[in-house]
Amino acid sequence: MNRRRKTHRGMPKRVYQRHGAFYFYAPSKLRNPWTGKMQTWIRLCSMDDGEPAMYSKLGELLGNKSLVDGTMPSLCADWKDRKLNRFSEEVQKEYRRMADVIATAFEDYTVAQVTTKDCPDFLRDNFRAKHNTAQKYANVLRKMFKFAVSERGFRQDNPCDQLDLSDYQTKRREVLLAHAAIKAIRDAALIGKDGLPTESGPMFQCIVDMSYLVWQRAIDARMLLETQITDTTIRFKPSKTAGTSGKVLDVEITPQIRAVIDRAKTIKKKYLIISPYLFPTQKGGAY
Repeated sequence: MNRRRKTHRGMPKRVYQRHGAFYFYAPSKLRNPWTGKMQTWIRLCSMDDGEPAMYSKLGELLGNKSLVDGTMPSLCADWKDRKLNRFSEEVQKEYRRMADVIATAFEDYTVAQVTTKDCPDFLRDNFRAKHNTAQKYANVLRKMFKFAVSERGFRQDNPCDQLDLSDYQTKRREVLLAHAAIKAIRDAALIGKDGLPTESGPMFQCIVDMSYLVWQRAIDARMLLETQITDTTIRFKPSKTAGTSGKVLDVEITPQIRAVIDRAKTIKKKYLIISPYLFPTQKGGAY
């Protein structure tokens, strides 16, 4: 039996008044849904907002399954916080979005309750005709459950180890963009939706030209640093293999490639952009 409160009587269980606000005191640290931090004392609202606002916030807090350790929403939130730092910003953004989709789909599950069959059911219900997307979600699920097994100890097996993805085979692209299509993309970059010239258009054209000339993925062209460029070569670090082989690729600088490099540097100088990227945005970041 819980002992009777001697102070803050009339308040809901574990709710206290401190520093002019209502706070929830957790028995162990919880993730504050409004700040993302792990805390023991979680601020609900100001006392000036009144008790109705406090009850509303308390219901929002206690009804958030991502705060309950051992649930799938909690695992998704924990995985996002602890396992994404080694990925690029773009991959982190994509993985966070996918983790949120998984958290919603498995909202009523604990981590231990998920079976191997639940995983293909999820893929089939959501990505039956999107084979590449299904493969990506299967990969994220596999990573999450590996984390659940090895670091959180919520279960002893990975339900994705026996996942059959034969129904989601992808085909290699056999059609390349025609020269006319690339030219159309370059031309369109110079004009905005309002019909007026864009300041970013010339730099975007440089990215298109560089990707075309060096046959590298667009992300590797967008993220190209000036320090990767020597007098004779550009050293690319393909993002696709960064987490596996880590191989680099040196591309010889031809006169056409040199012209794109010089054009980009001229644009940077024109707009007084200080940035380590060869193809920066107007604010200096990478596209």
